Amino acid sequence: MLETDTLIQHYLEGTLSETEAAQLHEMILAQPELGERLLQHFEMDTMLRETKPLAVVPAPAPVL
Repeated sequence: MLETDTLIQHYLEGTLSETEAAQLHEMILAQPELGERLLQHFEMDTMLRETKPLAVVPAPAPVL
């Protein structure tokens, strides 16, 4: 069984399997305070995405 934070991270990354999703759902039902932890992860993820600079791909040199 994976830890809650790992399951939440997989959820945010879009890599959560159906089995893991069911596991996370059961954990949140059993411990509603984990919903707050999920929201904290959402907030942190949003802040990181807003402050992360966009990757800049250098333009190829013009052919002369």
